[in-house]
Amino acid sequence: MQSIYEYLTFTTKIEHDLEHDSKKSQLFSIPKIYIANGDLKKRWYVRFSFRNPETGKMTRMANIYGKVNNYKTKEARLAILTSYRKNLLKLLKLGFNPFEENSDLYHKLVNEEAQTKPKVESKDDSEKEDLNSVINQAVKNAIKDALADNVIVPKVNTEENNEKVFKDENTSSKKLNNEEHVKTKQYVQVRADDNGTVENTSEIVKNTAKSQHEDYVHESHVNERNEFLEIISIAKAFDLALELKSKEVSERTIRDYKSKSNRFVVWMQETYPEKKSIKDVTRKDLMAYLNDIALKTSARNRNNYRTELGSLFQVLKNNEVIEENYIPSIPVMKSKPERHKTYTLKVQESIFEYLIKEDPNLLLFIKFVAYNFIRPIEVCRLRIKDINLDTKTVQFKAKNSPLKTKIIPSILFDELPDLSKLDKESFLFTPNKIGAFWDANETNRRDHFSKRFRRVVKDHFKLNEDYGIYSFRHTFISKLYRKLREDSAPFEAKSNLMLITGHSSMSALEKYLREIDAELPEDYSNLFK
Repeated sequence: MQSIYEYLTFTTKIEHDLEHDSKKSQLFSIPKIYIANGDLKKRWYVRFSFRNPETGKMTRMANIYGKVNNYKTKEARLAILTSYRKNLLKLLKLGFNPFEENSDLYHKLVNEEAQTKPKVESKDDSEKEDLNSVINQAVKNAIKDALADNVIVPKVNTEENNEKVFKDENTSSKKLNNEEHVKTKQYVQVRADDNGTVENTSEIVKNTAKSQHEDYVHESHVNERNEFLEIISIAKAFDLALELKSKEVSERTIRDYKSKSNRFVVWMQETYPEKKSIKDVTRKDLMAYLNDIALKTSARNRNNYRTELGSLFQVLKNNEVIEENYIPSIPVMKSKPERHKTYTLKVQESIFEYLIKEDPNLLLFIKFVAYNFIRPIEVCRLRIKDINLDTKTVQFKAKNSPLKTKIIPSILFDELPDLSKLDKESFLFTPNKIGAFWDANETNRRDHFSKRFRRVVKDHFKLNEDYGIYSFRHTFISKLYRKLREDSAPFEAKSNLMLITGHSSMSALEKYLREIDAELPEDYSNLFK
């Protein structure tokens, strides 16, 4: 029996010759193994390209998966894919052409195997069989399997007890007129005994029609899924991502995702109409689109598109619809931060006095922002049931928490009307009164009060775009912090303030206070003297 070294050098020489000849012919590329950087959660496969006789260009063929992804170790997968690659190289060398009918090649290989088919030997004779002949027989079986469907998918099973089963499916290739022949299955079982010798026995296994049908249905489903992933359009890919993402984020976030993804689809159709599949989208395309957004609107809006499109592309990558999400590699553009200025004490008091007569409901809305430090969109979410009249608390969905509870200070609680008789499911704030139903989403509800504030307050006091309802939150947090600092050290004051404002961490609060210039130093003129 030949040594393992002789066998390895023999097979290496064959593969080298095949690669050399294939380069010379230039009809096909050398098959490559894709291992997804060793990630067993992703699909591994063999890929290759073949020259299209119509265009004369190299065209990538369908990926060859086989059953390799059923294996859960890197060693097993790499061993199977190496076998697939070697078999594919040999087929291509023998003249296999995925653009043509290969029945002649198939019959040639069948006849060669029939002529060289070994006679049934006794156990003693089989123990002397050379290891290479057994492996070569398995390779022939794999080649016949591949020719059957013009796809290289050897049927190999590996068991823990060193028992290997090579499954030989004798099928004729699919002809151009869709004529198909009946499949037959032959199994060649190779078993290694305790002495390291090999026993080769052949038997015909009768398979029921049911098992054959199940195998066919399974392979059909796999092929259909692979074809779907190859040709899935950009719009359908985003629909899939949105459907999956809807289980994780709020309805408002999904609307933002959908709006931005729809604009990207339209832009791709107008700019690159030849690109139909989601896999055709490149990093260069994404860069061009984001730059277009920045030129037409602002850097901040461009960054928002980058974040939300990146989230959708990541969902597609996680579900193996695309191989790479390019957006994280695209840098964030520097932008001018949007800031709501704080009101002076004189302007704030003037606005409150003016609204007592002009719009008391809008004033109460603003006081929830000013005294309870609740963001405007969070105020729009409040329903009557969220107000606990016994404990004087309010519960709501906040920016940093799915359910936040805050006390309602007496300065605000005393101004609430009688809520006990109102429908618990009704909204606290609506366009015309306190406690009513309002058929509008939270974004439109917030926009209503923003426009109402512009019309009633900003136009009257001639305030520019730097001021809004959110400015009252900054104004009263600054006022409260400075009051706490009068009798407390900075850290103690911030600790007490954090309980009131609802910031999730001290660092978040400190950053917020710096942004609104809540803490200012005392007069330092004496230091220059």
